[in-house]
Amino acid sequence: MIAQPIVDLVKQEVVMEEWLCRPQGMLVESFFSVENQAELWKREAMCLREAMKMKSKNPKSINLSLSSMPYFLETSWSWDGIIEIVEWAVINRERFQEYTGKLKERGLQVWLDDLTRETWDDWKTEDVDGYKISFEEAIRCADWLNLVKQKGKPIIVERIETREMEKAAIDLGLSLGQGYLYSKQIHSKSIVKSS
Repeated sequence: MIAQPIVDLVKQEVVMEEWLCRPQGMLVESFFSVENQAELWKREAMCLREAMKMKSKNPKSINLSLSSMPYFLETSWSWDGIIEIVEWAVINRERFQEYTGKLKERGLQVWLDDLTRETWDDWKTEDVDGYKISFEEAIRCADWLNLVKQKGKPIIVERIETREMEKAAIDLGLSLGQGYLYSKQIHSKSIVKSS
C-alpha cells in the first residue's frame, strides 16, 4: 500500500490521504483483472484490510468497485474518510443509491473516482459527497467542469505533477489536488512551495 496526499491547493496543507494498492511483482491492472466478482472482492478486501491498518493523521480515501459492494456491506468495516467508487467492473449500478445510503450510515463519505465528461450523464443525479477528475479532463473540458462545480460538491483534481499544473487547477477554481508533485511530502503537515 502507498499513500498519496490530497492537498488544499490554497493553504498548501495535506487534508487527506488516498491509500492505493500496489501489488508486488505485477501491474495494478493485472491484479484487478479477474474472471469473477468473488475473486475481485478477495483482492479488494486484501487491499482494504491493509489500508485500514495504516497509521495516518489525516482522513483516508480508499477505492472500492461497485461489484464488490455487496461483499463489503457484509463486513462492519469503516474508517475516518471516504470510499471512492472506482471505474473497473461497474456492475450493480442500479443499486448505487441503496449502497450509498448504507455507506453513509457507517460514517463514510462516497466519492466518484475518475469522473469524465463522457460518464457525467450516468452519475450527475447520484447523491455523492464529491468527485475526482483528472487534470487533463479538467483542462480539456472546462465548460463541463463548470457544470460539475455547480453541484456544490468538492472536487479533487488528480495527476498534478508540476507547479504550473497546480496554478492551472487553481485558475480553474479547484481547491483540492493530488499527484506526483505532492507525493514526496506525504508525512509533512504542510506542503512548502518551492521558489
